[in-house]
Amino acid sequence: MKPRLPLWFIIFVLPAFLSPATCWAQSRQDEVFRGINDNVGQEVDPNKLIAVLVAIVAVAMLVAVVNYSRKRNVNPKELNSPGKLTREIARVIGLKPTEVRHLKSLAEQQQLISPLTLLICPSVMSRAVKDNPGTIDRRLLASLARKAIDKG
Repeated sequence: MKPRLPLWFIIFVLPAFLSPATCWAQSRQDEVFRGINDNVGQEVDPNKLIAVLVAIVAVAMLVAVVNYSRKRNVNPKELNSPGKLTREIARVIGLKPTEVRHLKSLAEQQQLISPLTLLICPSVMSRAVKDNPGTIDRRLLASLARKAIDKG
């Protein structure tokens, strides 16, 4: 069995003995300064410098946009909007804007949340007519009731 050399000896020590003598020679101080001057004294291409600056600005703007989008609070639209529902029902039934305004004022007098309650519930409509006999246009309410019954 041949004796084996340790791995650390093969990696670190053996290459030092096998390298040429120039590796062991010490550099003079002027050679070191000349080498540093050659590496540092190279001119910088302005196009490359501008490209690097533009890239840095683009990355900074991207980070700002991502940060803003994370902080922004997105509120979902209200799904159960009473005004939107009133407009849609008025469109389906074929109510005129004056009729819708009249229903809204009547609903406010009766302290109702929505004027659609008057169209849906005939007992509430009749109570509103009885409570406000002078301020209500009976012909308008009769036409509203007919429209609601015909389309309903």
